[in-house]
Amino acid sequence: MSAPSPGPEASGPAGNPIDKRGNVREPSRSPVRLRFPAVELTGLTRDVSDGGAFVLAAQDLEVTCEIEGEGDGEPRERRGRVVRVELLPGGGVGFAIEFRP
Repeated sequence: MSAPSPGPEASGPAGNPIDKRGNVREPSRSPVRLRFPAVELTGLTRDVSDGGAFVLAAQDLEVTCEIEGEGDGEPRERRGRVVRVELLPGGGVGFAIEFRP
């Protein structure tokens, strides 16, 4: 049996969190623009209620992410996929994006 991979609470050098893939995350507050292609996903519901549904889709939700001031200060465009969506306390939404190599 293999050891479990580090969760979001694991720390790397200088106490920076390590994600499940082992990448060290650096704190950042850079402006960002997310672009989603016009897309229609198909899938199946896992559960449904009067208040909502949990939907399983076989396709990735592709996104282009333009981050201002990353690295050398110039905007940088990265492509990836949405891997998690979180509703934030007090309103708003957080997107976890996995960048493509």
